Amino acid sequence: MNWNILNTEAEYQKAITRTLAVFHAPEESKEARELALLLLLVKDYEDKHIVLPEINIIKEYFQLPAELFLKAS
Repeated sequence: MNWNILNTEAEYQKAITRTLAVFHAPEESKEARELALLLLLVKDYEDKHIVLPEINIIKEYFQLPAELFLKAS
């Protein structure tokens, strides 16, 4: 398939499906080259459209219930 920059969720899903299909392609094969391109396109789409929440690990640690730290008798 002729791949271009992913602009829509549908294009992204199609690229993910194809990525999974060719993931174990032999090195230096046509599918391996396609996989390399797909991984770049998928990463680009995810960097632009998927936002992960920021986590303050120290704050989260201190909000854990005290029971998690109590030693069982």
